[in-house]
Amino acid sequence: MLSLKGKRKPKLNRSHSSSSQEFNAASWEELYEIYRTAKETEGLAPSTLRSRDKYHRYFMEYLNAFHEGIKPYEVTASVIRNWIVFMQKEHVCYEANGKIPDYMKKTGLSPATVNTFLRHEKVFFSFLESEGYIPENPFKRVKMVKEEKDVIQAFTEDQIKKLLSAPDRMSYRGFRDYVMMLLLLDTGIRIIELTNLRIQDVNLPECTLYVRASVSKNNAGRIVPFSKTTRKELQGLIAEVSDFDSDYLFTTVYGHRLNDGRARLAIKEYGRIAGIENIRVSPHTFRHTFAKIYILNGGDPFTLQKLLGHSDLTMVRRYIQMNDMDLKRQHDRFSPLNAVLKK
Repeated sequence: MLSLKGKRKPKLNRSHSSSSQEFNAASWEELYEIYRTAKETEGLAPSTLRSRDKYHRYFMEYLNAFHEGIKPYEVTASVIRNWIVFMQKEHVCYEANGKIPDYMKKTGLSPATVNTFLRHEKVFFSFLESEGYIPENPFKRVKMVKEEKDVIQAFTEDQIKKLLSAPDRMSYRGFRDYVMMLLLLDTGIRIIELTNLRIQDVNLPECTLYVRASVSKNNAGRIVPFSKTTRKELQGLIAEVSDFDSDYLFTTVYGHRLNDGRARLAIKEYGRIAGIENIRVSPHTFRHTFAKIYILNGGDPFTLQKLLGHSDLTMVRRYIQMNDMDLKRQHDRFSPLNAVLKK
C-alpha cells in the first residue's frame, strides 16, 4: 500500500493545460497524495480512504509489472482493458501470502470485484482530469464488466448451525471467532465495523453497541442492538480480552486488533470445516442473512435500513431479495385469503 505518512506535501500548481511538459512534472505518488488530501478535506470516512489506497495500490502493481515507467497522462483505455483481462484471467488471490493455504488462491476475479477495482480507480482519474493533471480520463471510454444480477444468497438455518459449531470454543481463537460470527448474525454489522469495535463501545446492560463514524461506510455513527444470548458471550469475550493491554474487543492471540482480512479468512476456513458449498462463506453473507431473516420474521425495511447503516433503501432492497421458497412461506403467512378464511 502506498504510504503517504511523513512525506513533504508537494507544491504543484496546474492549469487546465494539456502540454506534456506540465503532465510530466508530477509523479504518481505526488498526484495520489494530492488526491487523497482532497478527499480527506471532503470528509470521506477513513475506512473509505483505506479502500481507495488499497485499490490504487493494486493498479500501480499492475502498471509496474506490465507498463513500467508509464506516466499518468499516458494511461489509455487500451491499458485499462488489458488490466481488466489480467484481473479476469491471471490475477491470483493471495498469491504472495505464504500463510494462506493453496486452496484459497484461486485465479481470476469475479465481475463484481473487477468492477469495484475499476470504480475506485476511475474516481482517481476523474480527479486528475478535473484538476488539469491529465488531458482526459481514459476510464470514460471503458465499460464496466457485465454482472449477472442473481438473488443474493443467505445462509440456511442448517448452515448457520454448522458454522457456529465449527470453532473450537475451548481455545481463545475459537471462542473469539464463535462470538464474532454470533455478533455478525445478530446485528448485521460490516466486518470492518466489528473488528474496530472497542470494549467501551459495548453497552452490556442496554444490549447495544456503538459503531463509530470513523469506521462506518457513510461516515455516521449509529447504535446497534444485540440479543441477550449475544450479551452473555460478549461478557465472556471481554473477560478474556482483559488479559491483554488492548482497547479492542476482537484481538489476536497476541492482543493486537484483529484486522478484517484475517477475520474473513477465518470465516472462510470455518465454512470449509463445516462442509458448506455452493454459497460464499463470508462476513457479507452473514449480513445478507441477518437482513433477510429480519424481514421474514416481520421486521420493517425502514428499521433495517438504520440497523445496517444505509442512507436510503436502495441497497436494503438488494439485501432482502428472496428465493422461491421464501416467497412461498411469506405468502402462506400473510395471504389475505388465508386470513379471511381463518376467521
